[in-house]
Amino acid sequence: QGEANLRVQELERMWVGIAKTINAHEEEFKEVRSAFTFENFLDAFSVALAHAVYLPSVDKLALVPLVEMLPRVSPPPPSAAAEANREPGAFGPENRMALDYDASTQSVVLRAQGAVREGEEVYLSDEEPSSNVELLLSRGIVRPTNSHDFLIVNTNVVMADTLYTAKKQILEAYGLDEDQQFLVYKDRIPLELLSYLRLSRLQTTEDLLKLNFEKDQLISEMNEYEILQLLLTEARMISQGYAAPDTDTDRFVLRDPEASVPEKLAASLRAGEKQVVSSFMDAVRTRLAPIRGIPTKSGMENQNQEIIDMFDAMESIPKAPGRFVKSVADWWTDPENWKDPDEKK
Repeated sequence: QGEANLRVQELERMWVGIAKTINAHEEEFKEVRSAFTFENFLDAFSVALAHAVYLPSVDKLALVPLVEMLPRVSPPPPSAAAEANREPGAFGPENRMALDYDASTQSVVLRAQGAVREGEEVYLSDEEPSSNVELLLSRGIVRPTNSHDFLIVNTNVVMADTLYTAKKQILEAYGLDEDQQFLVYKDRIPLELLSYLRLSRLQTTEDLLKLNFEKDQLISEMNEYEILQLLLTEARMISQGYAAPDTDTDRFVLRDPEASVPEKLAASLRAGEKQVVSSFMDAVRTRLAPIRGIPTKSGMENQNQEIIDMFDAMESIPKAPGRFVKSVADWWTDPENWKDPDEKK
C-alpha cells in the first residue's frame, strides 16, 4: 500500500504540470475541459502502463498494437528436465518471442526463438520477472504462483556497539550499509543476510576473524541461535500483518463467483505473500532444529537442563540415607576421630 501511495503521489505531481498546460490553453480545451481530471488521467495512465511493452535496445516502454495481446510468461521453461515434463500444449522455449526496436527499419520487430508451427500459440517472456506486487501496480494482474514474490527484512548495526567501527568497515567492503534491506524469497534465504546478522551479533574481535560473507559458515552456536531467533521474530511479525482476513477467507474469495475483481486480486496477492512467509519460517526453523541449547552467561546450555536437574535430584533422594550411614561409618571407623585431643596436638 505504501508503494502504491508513493506512485499515486508522483502521478499527482505529474498531473499538476499537465493541468497548468490545459489551463494556459483554456480556449482550445473548452469543449472537453470537464473530461480532463486527475481521476481520468490516473485511469488512462494505468491502462497505458498495463498494455505497454519494453524495448531493450532503446530502454523505452511503448504501446505496440497486437503485440500487447500476446500472453506474457514468467519465467520461461528453465531446464531440460522441465522441458521433458512439459505437458502437451504448454509453452516451450520455441514459443518464446523476442521483442525489440530495429533502428535499421525503424520498426518494432517480433522474432521467435525457435521453429513455430502454424497454429501454435506464442508468448512474450518477461525479461525482468516481477513480484506480484509489481505486476499488480503496473499491469493490474496477479499470478497464482510467482517464484519472484519476496519479503523485505530490515537489518542494522547500532552505533552503541563497541565493535561498530570495525563492523561498518567490513560492511562497506562488501557494499553494504549499516541500515540494510534484504529480499527473502520463497525458496531461499540470502547468504548475505545470514552473514550480516552474524556480524551484527558478534561481541569479540576474535569472532570477527571467523566471519565469512562468501560461505554459509557458523561463528558459534550461540551466535547462530541469536540470529535465527531474530529472523523467526521478524517472520512472526510479518505474519501477524496478515491476521485478517485469514487464509481460509482468501480461498473462499477466490472461489466465490460473486467476488469482485479487486477482491480476487487482493486475495490472490495475500495468498502468495503468505506462502513466502510460511516458507521463510519453515526454513528458519529447519536451521534452528540442530541447535540443542539456549544462550546463557556461561555459554550454550541444554534447553532441558532444568528438567534434567530435577530428575537428577529425584534420583538422588533414595540414595541419601545410604550416603548418611556411610559417612557415619567412615567417621566411626577412622582412628583419628578416637584419639585424645592432646595426642592430636
